[in-house]
Amino acid sequence: HVDSDKYVGDILSKDGTNMKKIKDRCDKGFGSINEIVAILDELPLGPYRIVTGLKLREAIFLSRLLLNSESWYNLKECEIDKLAAMDEQLLRKILKAPMSTSKESLYLETGCIPLKFVIMKRRLLYYYHIITRPENELIHKFYKAQKLKPSKGDWVNLLKDDERIIGINLNDKETAEMRKNKFKEMIKVAINKAAFKHLMKIKTKHSKLDGLTY
Repeated sequence: HVDSDKYVGDILSKDGTNMKKIKDRCDKGFGSINEIVAILDELPLGPYRIVTGLKLREAIFLSRLLLNSESWYNLKECEIDKLAAMDEQLLRKILKAPMSTSKESLYLETGCIPLKFVIMKRRLLYYYHIITRPENELIHKFYKAQKLKPSKGDWVNLLKDDERIIGINLNDKETAEMRKNKFKEMIKVAINKAAFKHLMKIKTKHSKLDGLTY
């Protein structure tokens, strides 16, 4: 028997934990950071260095680090923190900011949202995909079964946490009838608002940032 196996880019562990998967993604994150920094250092970007770096963050770093993250289950806060540390490291390198720079400053100055909220957004959009599939499809049946009898760490429980954090209440029937663009815009606004509130709350703990308004 094997303790873990790889499937569609994810490491699946026999014990149901995400430890090996997160380590694998962090390894990929290091590679992506080095790749992006090399591009930024080699090209004569001038005043466009930061905006180019943020575009590469989206196109290379996040796409590799968060591949399939919308469907991950039993995802713990400490695991998200490990991935978030990679994102903060990349932003510091893009901005050429010292290690002492507070993490909320990295996001508030660049207009980016923290990684935990990026994962939430992906999961909520995946929910729309699930709920708009025919009810006889396996993915829809699986969602309904989890919702009927949820267990600790289940995907539906992560979705409930997302709803609570960003302050929305999802209704399956109403969501299924909603246009995709309307749902995406609703989620985008709610995520951005919740992320900004989260960052501003952290900001109050650092007196050096008192004079800055966002």
